[in-house]
Amino acid sequence: MRHSEYYMTKTAAKLKTLFSLSAQPVIGTERDRIVFANQAVYTILKKDLTGQHIKDVLSGHIVNETAESFVSSGHLEGMPITVSVARFGSVTVYSIVPQNEISLMSPPIAPFVTSLRSSAFIIRLAADQITEKIESDDDRLNAYISSLYRSYFSILRLTVNLDTSERLSTGTLEFNPRMYDVAALISDLMSSLSHFILPDEGAAMVFSCKSSHVLAVVDSDRLEQLLLNLLSNSINHTSKGDRISVALHDDDDNIIISIDDTGSGVSTDVLGNVFARYTQPHTLSDMTGELGLGLSIARGIAELHGGALIIESRPGEGTSVRVMIPKNMDTNSGIREPGLPERDISGILREMSGVIRSEHYSKRYLD
Repeated sequence: MRHSEYYMTKTAAKLKTLFSLSAQPVIGTERDRIVFANQAVYTILKKDLTGQHIKDVLSGHIVNETAESFVSSGHLEGMPITVSVARFGSVTVYSIVPQNEISLMSPPIAPFVTSLRSSAFIIRLAADQITEKIESDDDRLNAYISSLYRSYFSILRLTVNLDTSERLSTGTLEFNPRMYDVAALISDLMSSLSHFILPDEGAAMVFSCKSSHVLAVVDSDRLEQLLLNLLSNSINHTSKGDRISVALHDDDDNIIISIDDTGSGVSTDVLGNVFARYTQPHTLSDMTGELGLGLSIARGIAELHGGALIIESRPGEGTSVRVMIPKNMDTNSGIREPGLPERDISGILREMSGVIRSEHYSKRYLD
């Protein structure tokens, strides 16, 4: 394997030495020119990248990102990857995990889904029967019933996320894109969430968009699933007094959805694995949330739309997530959906079951 050191500074030379024996593919650049690519990169691509411009081999949204450190989905010469990026002055290091290796990390889940879903519906049936047969103003009894309903939605979320994750990996996930006003979709979702995520219980959530209408071709159900997974993650890492800002930007051929929070942030070691499924889950909430499936599903849905996901985070400073999705206006018939899809409140109760308080799981919202 040939490595030219013509462009290489002392910093880049040290990084080359550090990563030369790494089993993980690593590319290093000096002012956007590739100054080293280790043996693992050569094994994948069967060629030496030294001297090439990084934008010629890596997705543009990764190369153009200005954050000092972040994780993103993308492509390396057309191959789906997850990449962790760190900048050291004029030197940038790209640590790469091919998508097929991420899939290998994941155990088979199909045998568990049916049994879990059956257990969930038994819990739901029991809660319904208790509610119908007992008319009580006993706050303690009502709290128990609400906990049963919340448990039902928590298990249901796990089964939905397991199934979604499996179908994303096999390319069989149902996907029905239509032309929507995405600004209206997100505004409606945030309004519905405000009934369950109250400002006096945690972080304040706000939505902003400079344009009154932002048209794009999206699957409204999948986009909602993506956003709820990301918002659930932010809520888990924030507390009262923090802020979660959701913004929609119209960027010519793309829409960019950003979710920024002022919470606890994510440590570097965790950030590097956020797209891996089932990373050390300890509870059902962990399995469906930030340690398990949530972010890998958000990434998969973004890519299903032809887009990408970028995550930047620092412990104690919060987390910033950007979802970039092509508008794809030229691939649509031009027929815009006349209004918003009917809101299924059970979807919010399911997807946010890890952060919505038990007392909100009442018959008021379940009927």
